[in-house]
Formats: sequence, structure tokens, C-alpha cells
Amino acid sequence: MKEKLKLRDQEISNLNAKIKDIEGQLSQFALKAEQADKSAKDIAIKAIESSTNVKIIERSKETRDENSK
Repeated sequence: MKEKLKLRDQEISNLNAKIKDIEGQLSQFALKAEQADKSAKDIAIKAIESSTNVKIIERSKETRDENSK
């Protein structure tokens, strides 16, 4: 009977250790997800800003061409 209790206690300890390990991994994954989200937003903002700048440059070229006529 004592052996069974010791075995169960050991199993509980092992499971608790696994839970702590998985919680640590979950925290790391959450942090990586936040970083990936921020990176994606930064890339999207840069792409939008870049496309806006291109349109402004194209319009200024068109305006110069019209003024030179």
C-alpha cells in the first residue's frame, strides 16, 4: 500500500513538473506571438507609408510635367 502511495506521489510530482514546463513554453510562445504581431504591424505600416510616398512622387512629377507645358 505504501509503495502505491509513493508511486502516485511520484507521478503527481512528475505531472506537476510537466505542467510547469508547459506553462513556461506557453509564456515563451505568447511572447513570440506578440513580437510577430508587432513585426507584422510594423511591416504593414511601412508598406502603407511607402505606397503613399510613391503616389506623392508620381503626382509631383505629373504636376511638373503639366506646368512645363
